[in-house]
Amino acid sequence: MKIKGVAFDVRWTIYRSVGVLVPGATEVIPRLARKYVLGILSSARLGPGMELRAQLQADGLLAYFRAAFFSNETGLYKPDPAAFQHLLGALRLPPESVVYIGDDPEEDIRGAQGAGMRAVLFTGVRNLRRAAPTADEVVSSFAELESWLQRQA
Repeated sequence: MKIKGVAFDVRWTIYRSVGVLVPGATEVIPRLARKYVLGILSSARLGPGMELRAQLQADGLLAYFRAAFFSNETGLYKPDPAAFQHLLGALRLPPESVVYIGDDPEEDIRGAQGAGMRAVLFTGVRNLRRAAPTADEVVSSFAELESWLQRQA
């Protein structure tokens, strides 16, 4: 099925650390938003969801996401399929049309796939590739992610 949505974890995928964006995020996310419905599902370990939401707003990125959910706000934690189903409901898309981008092989990759989504392991900040043999793709930058998504069309 054609990709209609792209969802992200926040830590080590959009942000390298508190307030420090991954290179390419500010350029690629707006372009992705013109083609896909975007969402966020994060365990909020970087800080409370309210702080992450404020940081995304300050960096001019929050408006590109249809939904942004943080575990400390929803009480739903990855890799529980219910967390991903909550996001999919807000995106109003079937799981097979959404790709989830994250850095953690268990919480992000297996969690998203367990909910019926495709999953891309992002290794640009933290490389746990050795533990994610099931990822649909492995990318190390936003440029690689954008290129992979274009090839899926």
